[in-house]
Amino acid sequence: MNKPVSSNTESLVQCCVCRKEVPRSAAVMPESSGYVEHFCGSDCYDQYFAEHPEKVRPTRTPQGKA
Repeated sequence: MNKPVSSNTESLVQCCVCRKEVPRSAAVMPESSGYVEHFCGSDCYDQYFAEHPEKVRPTRTPQGKA
């Protein structure tokens, strides 16, 4: 099992695709009305939208490392 990346003061968020925990500052977070999804990187971000065609990909560039 992968050990989560952590820092002493920063909170972790879980990637909604692979469930890996990453620091909030490193997460890809597309902005949307009503909810926020977190992704560990651009591969999971792209996979999520490929697997969920009903979801509309935000037109703005997501925050974090994409």
